[in-house]
Amino acid sequence: MSIIKKRKWQVYDPGLPPPPLPFKNAAAGAECDFCGSPADYDVNLPGTYVGILCGGCKKKRLPYPYNGEAVPPRAGADTPGKKDAGAIFEEGTRYYSGDGVDKDRVKALELFTEAARLGHAEAQHNVGICHKSGRYGKALDILKAAWWFEKAAVQGYTAARHDLGKYYLSGGGGYAPDYVKAVKWLTLAADAGNADSQNDLGKCYAEGKGVGQDYKKAKAWWKKAAAQGNTLAAENLETLKALKKRR
Repeated sequence: MSIIKKRKWQVYDPGLPPPPLPFKNAAAGAECDFCGSPADYDVNLPGTYVGILCGGCKKKRLPYPYNGEAVPPRAGADTPGKKDAGAIFEEGTRYYSGDGVDKDRVKALELFTEAARLGHAEAQHNVGICHKSGRYGKALDILKAAWWFEKAAVQGYTAARHDLGKYYLSGGGGYAPDYVKAVKWLTLAADAGNADSQNDLGKCYAEGKGVGQDYKKAKAWWKKAAAQGNTLAAENLETLKALKKRR
């Protein structure tokens, strides 16, 4: 399958719709991710930056270094020295579950987002999940979801590594799958014991996606996942056994 390179932020399969424009007007009332001032741009540069920026921060911040650092906190009260990301996250979990407060998942997500901006990995993953599903006040946006997943993944958060691998496995937001990157992130999660990643990695080896086809490695990963109770992996082992009998 051929890949056409347009610009560094536009790599897509010609059989798919082209990805969204890299810059468009921000929604009314939106605030800049960096400074909190009224935003001008909704930025969509996967691999560089996906988020909301004012004109000043667009000039100063882009191209944004995509090297695993956390999203910079807003100026003022949100700086790391004045607020504890862990405490903010814990407050968010109380609102999410209704522990000692009225359950309010929109409020919980606001707190998770604040903690995520301060670099809290689990909060980053939670924000990504909400963008992926379009829940609790977050718009459905697979690219923003993947961006947040990577922020958590590079900090070693296993669930985020799995979800980022799944994103690359299927593609989305106008972008084709990237099986090599999928295998990279699924392997990291699988090595950490994530059964779903072990099952998905087994499928990659069985189908030769992102790696050379290798049924022995597929079987090995499926056995690890099945040992943890993953029913899909157990079914894949049975299918593989049936294929061998027919040969």
